[in-house]
Amino acid sequence: MLMVKEAWNEVSPETIRHCWDHTKIQRIPDLTTSTSDPPPPACPVIAKGWEIIREFASTPMGLPEAELEEAEAALLDAVGQLHSRRRIIGTTMSLEEMLNPVEELEIGDSPYKFEGGDDEIVKAINHEIAVQEGRAMNIEASDGSDDDDKEEVEEKVSA
Repeated sequence: MLMVKEAWNEVSPETIRHCWDHTKIQRIPDLTTSTSDPPPPACPVIAKGWEIIREFASTPMGLPEAELEEAEAALLDAVGQLHSRRRIIGTTMSLEEMLNPVEELEIGDSPYKFEGGDDEIVKAINHEIAVQEGRAMNIEASDGSDDDDKEEVEEKVSA
């Protein structure tokens, strides 16, 4: 869900406008260059609809602040009612805990997760580059020991 939100926030108004142009369901723009006011649309409801679509495609998207606050208040009220009816036992979660649970912050067992974080990633990449350039060798220990032996060999090759 977090990735979807990030992806949607990356969509620019230009992209949305291009999509509308590509579908060819927009009204045809007035090709004449006239200084007079354009004629009134045949149906004011249709004109208002196009105005809403144009505004939606050309402004940043998000919930208006009042609607967001109302939704948050309704959620907290529902949690309060559940707690008062003893359907939630113990302390209730905060709004932040409900909307961004800790479980979603951790990806879990990922092949891309390194124990040491960025430093370990940089170190591993630098080692791979050194091996490719011939400045280091990859020697795996047969006794199952850790990478300390690999570092010693790399130092000897570099010297």
